[in-house]
Amino acid sequence: MSKRWKCHFDIDKVENVGEKYFECLIYGKLIVIALMTAVFSTVFAVMFREQRRLLSMLKFFKNLREKSEILLTSLHNVRGNAIKLYDAFVDVIGRSLDEKRKRKTTQQVLMEHNIPEIVLQMLA
Repeated sequence: MSKRWKCHFDIDKVENVGEKYFECLIYGKLIVIALMTAVFSTVFAVMFREQRRLLSMLKFFKNLREKSEILLTSLHNVRGNAIKLYDAFVDVIGRSLDEKRKRKTTQQVLMEHNIPEIVLQMLA
């Protein structure tokens, strides 16, 4: 997964900057990755439990980044923008679903067993 994060979050693309600025950039990107991974694992577990569908982590990150401006704007005024925030998040989830397959993946087979939700979140 670290190769994907490097590519998706442009961790390897840092211009010639000072040591402290470089550390801030790296730590900032790692914090964003940690937050997005926490959100993804929760959504992943809920989607599988309720719809038996898998989410693609890379699609989820990509779609979440595309909607980030709408999501951040909506968070500033949650009451007034609750519907817009909800719609944007539902769109991110819908666009992040893995394609349906005739044959089940190993991940789907494992997840069909009666596994506690916390373990499902760890599998994501």
